[in-house]
Amino acid sequence: LQCIPFAAVTTCNVTIATDSVPADRRGEGFSYFTAAATFPMAIGPAIGLALYKVNWYWPFIVAGLVGLFCFVFSLLIEIPIYKPVFTGLSAKSIFKKELFFITLFGAISISVLPGLTSFLALYVKELSLNLDFTGVILFCYATCLFIVRVFGAKVINKANPKISGCVAILSLGVGVFTIGSRNDIIGIAI
Repeated sequence: LQCIPFAAVTTCNVTIATDSVPADRRGEGFSYFTAAATFPMAIGPAIGLALYKVNWYWPFIVAGLVGLFCFVFSLLIEIPIYKPVFTGLSAKSIFKKELFFITLFGAISISVLPGLTSFLALYVKELSLNLDFTGVILFCYATCLFIVRVFGAKVINKANPKISGCVAILSLGVGVFTIGSRNDIIGIAI
């Protein structure tokens, strides 16, 4: 049931961000947008764990209050309104062939990182490290993402987005290969 509002919120957020950022600054705008989404990933697990240690239901209470705050705050945001063009519901209107390859490419390339981070605790345990180290790794990972997204913003606007994307995917591949080839703390750090 939680996937329904999460899917709606993330889709709406990306749509609003797309409509709000001028086309000539879209790379920069999305870099800041995704950097802002990275910040909670850095601090969220630590806050959730601290709340859980108080009592198991506190993370849910705080998350509910934050959700309520976000709802109230969202009412204050001015969003450009466009008259929607409804062409009916058909397979052709839902699935645009122009978007198929970029969507498939995005899904495959982005699926690597959540897969790695979901097995991070098991990897840390296999290396006989303290499981608390997992939080430190996630914090460092999110901090590095934040820095690269903020500083990479100007580069994406000045360079060809296709070239920037190819360099990023190549770097991701090299990084994932390096992690897999090193079975130690240096592999995690990379």
